[in-house]
Amino acid sequence: MNSCKLSIQSGILPGGGVALLKSIQVLDLVHFDNHSQSVAKDILVKVLKQPLIQLLRNASLEYDTIVHNIQNNQNVYYGYDLKNHQFGDLIEMGVIDSFGTVKSILDDSFSVAGMVLTTEVIIYNDTAYSSTRLNKYQKKPF
Repeated sequence: MNSCKLSIQSGILPGGGVALLKSIQVLDLVHFDNHSQSVAKDILVKVLKQPLIQLLRNASLEYDTIVHNIQNNQNVYYGYDLKNHQFGDLIEMGVIDSFGTVKSILDDSFSVAGMVLTTEVIIYNDTAYSSTRLNKYQKKPF
């Protein structure tokens, strides 16, 4: 319900990561003055491709050809419908994302990236590592 309200208020975009992939075309129009900005652009291009690539990987599809096909099509709404396994206009097919949701995700992502860059540290829960529980009385592992 909230998603529908947000879509009505802010508008819709083609879903499935296609809007982010198509936004890379805008970056190609911008001229960067120094090497740091060019590196940042390259990182951003990789990041903007990842949502679509991850969706295609999750569906066990060959993502290189699909991403290339979508990038080279001039229609900004053109993408791949994972449910029906066909290319086409995602807006017409009903594969949409709310603009507000996509904007919020990008804002949050940039906020986290900025925090990592400025603090130069990140703490996360490594699920592959399991610590040994200690008996509080014997101070040795069970």
